[in-house]
Amino acid sequence: MRAQASVEFISVIGLFLLLLAIAFGLYFSKQSDLALLKNYSEASSICDVVADSFSNAFVSGDGYSSSVDLPATLSNGIGYEILVFGNSSLVQVRYGERIVSCRITAPSVYSGSENFTANYSFTVSNQGGVVIVS
Repeated sequence: MRAQASVEFISVIGLFLLLLAIAFGLYFSKQSDLALLKNYSEASSICDVVADSFSNAFVSGDGYSSSVDLPATLSNGIGYEILVFGNSSLVQVRYGERIVSCRITAPSVYSGSENFTANYSFTVSNQGGVVIVS
């Protein structure tokens, strides 16, 4: 009788540990998905801030100037790069192997050339209807 109780007890504990291992596996899988979604959300927000700063400069007219300060990394430490394609009115934020894009409403954005990489801190101004990034 005691042997049967011991076997049943060990079986119940084993089943409990198996269920616990499955639950941890599902939890960590969802954590990974959540981290990807958070990175996408932050990169999308950065893209919108950059595009909006260009659009605001264009709409505000000649003489407008404003500074933009962005974080150097996403919140989990992943670096990113901001690419501006002024000739196609597009901003891209590249992080890891992923890319987020957004449109610029300003017809021309310039920083030495129409296509450039923006810094994490820059000044955007309107000079004669052309948006200049420095």
